Amino acid sequence: MVPGPRHPSQAVVIPAETFDTTPVEWPAWLDDRAALQRAVQSLDLARHLAADDLTRLAELGRVRRCHAGERIVVEGQRSNSLYWVLLGNVSVIKSIGAATGTSPAGADAEPGLAVETNFFRIKELRIGAVFGEMSFIDGNPASATVVADCASAIFIIDHSTLDADPDGIRLGHVLTAAVATAVIQRMRDLNEEHAASLQAELDQGKLRVDLARFFTVTMVLFGISSAVTRLIHTGLPPSTQMLLSWSFLLLTFAPIAWFAWQQRLPLSTFGLTTRNANKSMRESLVAALVGSAVIVAYAASTRAPGESLFAWGSLASYSHLETVLFFALYPAHCFLQELIGRGVIQGSLARLMPDARPATPVALTSALFGIYHLYVSLQFALVTVVASLLFGWLYRRHGTLVGVTTLHLLLGCASVAVGLN
Repeated sequence: MVPGPRHPSQAVVIPAETFDTTPVEWPAWLDDRAALQRAVQSLDLARHLAADDLTRLAELGRVRRCHAGERIVVEGQRSNSLYWVLLGNVSVIKSIGAATGTSPAGADAEPGLAVETNFFRIKELRIGAVFGEMSFIDGNPASATVVADCASAIFIIDHSTLDADPDGIRLGHVLTAAVATAVIQRMRDLNEEHAASLQAELDQGKLRVDLARFFTVTMVLFGISSAVTRLIHTGLPPSTQMLLSWSFLLLTFAPIAWFAWQQRLPLSTFGLTTRNANKSMRESLVAALVGSAVIVAYAASTRAPGESLFAWGSLASYSHLETVLFFALYPAHCFLQELIGRGVIQGSLARLMPDARPATPVALTSALFGIYHLYVSLQFALVTVVASLLFGWLYRRHGTLVGVTTLHLLLGCASVAVGLN
């Protein structure tokens, strides 16, 4: 086998005399003219030729048996022959370094001393594929080298053989027309491959830019968090706490909104869609019932004797107006948090890490949120991580913020009611 990777973007080194000369047991049909004709009729180019012309071409052609690593066509050398892969597979390779050393022998002769240089593997051709078309049409030197990847049988039609045949001129024109059709198709295929390659490069470039933006936004968020931890504490009046909490959230939302806008993606990409909303809502209500039961059970097991189960925690010191204001604004607060956490951060991580496991963006977002809420307390940060894992799993399943926001709202209210928040 020819050494080196098969990926066309990687260089391969083909040293001199690398072909394997181990005896090969070739199939008997290669020496059976009738069987050979049937094999030729099944090749890719055959569909462009009439049956009688194909039969005659099969009689005029010859078979070359190649060992693994053997050069069939050599870049830069003249060849007026057309080649079909009957058996095995070959690789089309293109030199990328200056040629040095002794040139190999003619393309159809036994290989001599090969040039040691670097190559790009352009394409792999399997049974039925045709190569050498351009040189067959215009007679110019081969633009690439073709090497057998394994023991391969190649069917060859030479211009000289056609010229010597009484019907050769007509057959040559027919074959040239068929080859031109095949060349056009190959050019179309190469154009599509090139366009796909350019698109992949553009996507990679955009991915790198988005990664840099995501890193920048993350640093800004942690800067905001560090500043806010110095401002928020339990001794503040309720109105001040709400004001700082909303200021903190809006400050966090600003760089996140900028990052989302820079990605130029539909709003549905960030979970702002009603698609799968019903399924998401049903699952969120079930999860809310289970989660609320766990929260109440935990609060009941940890409360002091005689202490009320529903202590309303941080809201206990709120006035009636402040309590109403809190619950009026809390749904929007939950929505913005989920838009930031699930819609933008988790969704962006999933796009920026296409090869990662599906659970990885969920786990990273949950860890980020846990760290971000350490300013409240370590216990609250751990609860945030657990809740975020549940929210992230629900969001990954349905891709909408409807259910996950509802779940956040209900569990948040349950936590406040029993004094855990």
